Amino acid sequence: MTTRLDDNRLRGDLIDRPVPVHLIDTPHACYGAAWAPDGERLAVCGGFLYGQGFVHVLDADGRIYAGLTGAELVAEVKAPGPRGFNDEVILSSVCWDDAGSALLAAACGYKWHARPPILFGFDRDTGLRARPIVDDDDDDDDDDAPVNAYRTGCWLHRGRIVLRGPTTWLRDTLAVRADPAARGLHADELRSSLQNARLTVIDDIVYTAKNQARVYTSDGSGLRQVVNPHGLAHLDLLAADATTGLTPHPPEQVVQALVRDRAGAHIFGGLKDRTIVRWRVLARGVVERDATWEHPRGATSGEGLVVRGVTALCCLADGHTLISADHAGAVHAWRDARLVATAQIPGGCSPRSLAAHPSELSVAVGCKSGRGGYHNGAVFRVDLR
Repeated sequence: MTTRLDDNRLRGDLIDRPVPVHLIDTPHACYGAAWAPDGERLAVCGGFLYGQGFVHVLDADGRIYAGLTGAELVAEVKAPGPRGFNDEVILSSVCWDDAGSALLAAACGYKWHARPPILFGFDRDTGLRARPIVDDDDDDDDDDAPVNAYRTGCWLHRGRIVLRGPTTWLRDTLAVRADPAARGLHADELRSSLQNARLTVIDDIVYTAKNQARVYTSDGSGLRQVVNPHGLAHLDLLAADATTGLTPHPPEQVVQALVRDRAGAHIFGGLKDRTIVRWRVLARGVVERDATWEHPRGATSGEGLVVRGVTALCCLADGHTLISADHAGAVHAWRDARLVATAQIPGGCSPRSLAAHPSELSVAVGCKSGRGGYHNGAVFRVDLR
């Protein structure tokens, strides 16, 4: 059952109305954000549809330690693009290693062509140094991937690179890559906060949202729509046969954000229709839906935006506060499905990523403006009492 929060309840129950602090404008839309383990540095990344990307490392006040933008990023990556496009790199998510000395980013190129993830080394003296990671998993061959085979998230998990692939074609949505460059590195979402990537890990089981898409085949007499399985896909990273399971989910309820709580007892999903779903984790790969409530819409008009509804989720360091953001700029804090704080991102900015600070009750909000992400993005910080 969906809990409806009327205006009176919103006014009466809020314990805080924090004011977002503007940290920095980014060259283009900001799709990824992650705090370093020490909480002193914030990595942000993004780009726009036709190929100009960026990655910046900031301090807590928004000053840039190091960064790569546009042609600088392409030159540093030194990787030919797929199908001849070699001058576009867009970054859609980012995470740190445990030492805070390396970043892993999911990458794509012109019109969202697939690209290998990129590993960045970070040093305050030399800045960011990058190289593409070559896929050595023979079972995950992207040669037959369509041109829209973009990656929407990545993790470092116990030396493995976990990627979330597209959902618009009939194939597993998860790929696990092992690579010497990432061997021994470990990044956990409890503090790297890649919630906007629609991918989460609990006890070596990786869960990802798989939404229904319009897929067609031809039987000689015309096109026929194929039912594309939808729900929460899950994959056991330790299993010998890396088969993907699926927990069904109503196809009309598109999941745009996914995160676990800190104890690994629940998974939260942010939906396109501005609702939040909570699944209880029963066993390895087994979940059940146990609560649904409404995310009140923000005040920004959102005109011209393609993505609507809840766009990002994260859990704060206290272990029991869930943060949600929507396309219209609302950033809400929840405790046991009760709204306890709300902030409005100003200036018509539309949130696309959230990064929870590893030790403080604070969240970084990566935003875009305009339809395609070409215009400047922005990063804000929201502090809760």
